[in-house]
Amino acid sequence: MRGSLLNDYRVLEVLGTGGFGITYLVEELPHGRRAAIKEYLPSEFAVRSGNRVLPRSSAVGEDFEWGLTRFVDEAKTLAHFEHAHVVRVEDWFEANNTAYIVMEYEDGKPLSVLLERHGVLTEGQLKRLLFPLLDGLREVHRQHFLHRDIKPANIYVRRSDSSPVLLDFGAARQAIGQRSGQMTGFVTPGYSPPEQYQTSSEGQGRWSDIYALAAVCYRAITGEAPAVAMHRVRQSKRGADPVARLVDEAWRYPAYSTAMLRAVDWGLRLTETERPQSVDEWLRMIEQPAESNGRTKEVHSQALERPSRARTVGPHRRLLIGRGRDAHVTLEDASVSRRHAELVVPQALMDRTSGYVVKDCGSSNGTFVWRGGRWERVREEVVEAREPLRFGNYETSAATLVAMAME
Repeated sequence: MRGSLLNDYRVLEVLGTGGFGITYLVEELPHGRRAAIKEYLPSEFAVRSGNRVLPRSSAVGEDFEWGLTRFVDEAKTLAHFEHAHVVRVEDWFEANNTAYIVMEYEDGKPLSVLLERHGVLTEGQLKRLLFPLLDGLREVHRQHFLHRDIKPANIYVRRSDSSPVLLDFGAARQAIGQRSGQMTGFVTPGYSPPEQYQTSSEGQGRWSDIYALAAVCYRAITGEAPAVAMHRVRQSKRGADPVARLVDEAWRYPAYSTAMLRAVDWGLRLTETERPQSVDEWLRMIEQPAESNGRTKEVHSQALERPSRARTVGPHRRLLIGRGRDAHVTLEDASVSRRHAELVVPQALMDRTSGYVVKDCGSSNGTFVWRGGRWERVREEVVEAREPLRFGNYETSAATLVAMAME
């Protein structure tokens, strides 16, 4: 497909593929401006024959045409959105027996890639992404439209200024799944709410997008996506929801305020009427004054360096923690020594078998790990990403320190 022509565009490369279609990076002729084009090619109903896209069989021909109409209708709706944090649809056209949506090209990385690389985010990092996304989602909802497929892979973080943009709406894809009765291929495990697994739109609304965005927050806080919604529903009927409330385990997330943890819990309620019913309603809880979650004091960081600039020893990175100017994470408190401790970070942050190592540097007030219901003073210890650590009077975790150093 590379080098092929689509109307006035030349295909440069494939940006992504899925069960619903293919997205290409293209250049507009003759001036070479770049754009992204999404092609309607639902694997459930269609195949490519030469340059043309055809129904798999006469039996699914009607479904193919019906989905094509929904795809074009979605393009027409999205073209009305003009928001800095919602992908801009510039045009659409029909060719090769299918349709194409032309979108502004966003140079950046999917949030999914950044989370795989960094593991978790601090509350500050998460809010810098979340607030613009909520502003964009409010505009989408104001025009009586739903995204229906919010997930880390559909949130791009721009290279230029690290601002987020919401991509790849799923309304047409969802409609096709409902029509075919095969919803499994048209939902995203962990991020789609229970009501999107149904073969009708009943029960879906603004709260459905809020569930998905709360699931993104959950992933950024814990390092893992929530359990699949329908599994949660089945287990909850037995009194055992596999997604524990974050606020009940606040000690695991010392860098997060109670308000933020409660807001994510609220957004992940299984019953749609028990969730926030609008962006503004959810935002009011998120923006409540920050408070300690009961297990930790807020850690203040100053003059943070990125891990790529930290001193490198063999396959590891060392983050110096202390009050001195050469510290990678600066904790401004009299209880923290100038060179208090080092955190040795495995090169493969996602390798759960290789833990972090915390080393005390001869501090006056000690380095501690919370184990067995008490603080244990250590000189050198292997710790898990979320195990509570204490440096002097400050409590935090290895994952939080690494996330802070990446800000």
